Amino acid sequence: MLQNKPLSLTAQFSRLLLVSGIAALLLFALLRWGGGLLLEKYFVESGFQVRINDARMTNLQEYVNKNNLQAKDGMQLTQWVKKQPLILLEVYRNNILLYNSKAPGEWPMEENELEVPYYEWQSYYQISFADGTAEVLVYADDTYRWFLYLTLAALLLACLVFLLIFLQGCRKIVKYIGQLCREIQALEGGDLNTSITLQGHNELTQLAQSLDSMRLAFKEQREQETALFQTHQQMITEMSHDLRTPLTTLQIYTDILRLQKYEPEQLADYLNKIDAKAAQIKQLADNIFAYSLATNRQYVEHNIKIDSK
Repeated sequence: MLQNKPLSLTAQFSRLLLVSGIAALLLFALLRWGGGLLLEKYFVESGFQVRINDARMTNLQEYVNKNNLQAKDGMQLTQWVKKQPLILLEVYRNNILLYNSKAPGEWPMEENELEVPYYEWQSYYQISFADGTAEVLVYADDTYRWFLYLTLAALLLACLVFLLIFLQGCRKIVKYIGQLCREIQALEGGDLNTSITLQGHNELTQLAQSLDSMRLAFKEQREQETALFQTHQQMITEMSHDLRTPLTTLQIYTDILRLQKYEPEQLADYLNKIDAKAAQIKQLADNIFAYSLATNRQYVEHNIKIDSK
């Protein structure tokens, strides 16, 4: 009998899903957090965003020169901004805002004379327009795509780990089912000496235990039938020998009577001896019949006992 309380396959699969999910979440958090710190450190130390903005402003200067734009040509500037991924562009002259890509329809504003404070911590680019030089301020974050790639990679690896852990747990159950199938096939082939493997504490284990109990019952039945058959054969041999002796004597007396090799006064004695041997043979026949009935009754009771299990 199993020592521990059986754990259902449903609970086992639920626990396997929980363990796989926790492992996948931990891996995702580690990769996303650790990888994010490494990416952020690299971007800061390498000046990644500054180099991207420098290249972008070079492209803007070429666009302005090619189209002979003025600082207040908002529609043409908006066309260039639309080709840039997620940026905010502002154009200033003498600290007065001339263009803002966030609200391009409101520019230019000829009457706008509101001066905007100059922040030294921001990077201003000098762009030569057709109506003079202006300061361009660009807000952009080109690092987001790398963080997005990192998130997708971490998510993919986490899903892969989840599947590996879950499939590995399922593989043990499937492997055990395959082993049970092979052992059942051996049982169907008549091999009652190979025991059924007991593994785990679930419904499959209970099934394997029932199969092994059935195997032991069949084995015991076969051994008893074999022993009964051997006893039966031995009894038949002994009874045959017991029958042969009086039959031989009976045949001798009948030959004497048939050949009339006896004295007249011996006839009654021979007849009595023939009757005695005939009675002895009848008694042996009755014993054989009684033994046959007892054997059949024992066989039927034995089968009923096996089937009741």
